[in-house]
Amino acid sequence: MALGTPIIASHVGGLAEVLQDEVTALLVPPCDVGSLAHAILRIHDSPTLRLTLGAQAQRIQQARYSLKAMSESYLGIYRARLTNGA
Repeated sequence: MALGTPIIASHVGGLAEVLQDEVTALLVPPCDVGSLAHAILRIHDSPTLRLTLGAQAQRIQQARYSLKAMSESYLGIYRARLTNGA
């Protein structure tokens, strides 16, 4: 995501919470070779799709998962806990 590389991933585990199908990645069902092949061909055949997915993934990564974003999130949690006396 940080590099702006288009992503193809299986729709398993927490990936669906991080990646949005057709927005930041192409998500395919697990163990579905046909869907994986189709996704690879779509990325290969469409420069616009490659650029769009890569740019959106990079934007989301910077906003949510960069060192700065994660540090600010953790600091917010710690401050809230200190303020609430918990």
